Amino acid sequence: MPSPKQPDPTPEYLDIAAVAQLAGVQPTTITRYRGGMDPTFPKPDITLSGRPGWRPETIQTWLDNRPGQGMGGGRPRNLE
Repeated sequence: MPSPKQPDPTPEYLDIAAVAQLAGVQPTTITRYRGGMDPTFPKPDITLSGRPGWRPETIQTWLDNRPGQGMGGGRPRNLE
């Protein structure tokens, strides 16, 4: 009889490329968000060898609370 599967003790972390894919943007955009372009972007849950990592639930919470398209930001429109 096989033994029951034990939960993985190592949590999964998302790198910048994975976060970008979930957010539907380029990795350079995530780098800009981290640099202050998006003050709501979460700090990494972990940094390993200088590389940031986020738990999937951290990023999902951020995505769920982001304003939708057209909610401001971006370039001002030329109304002339």
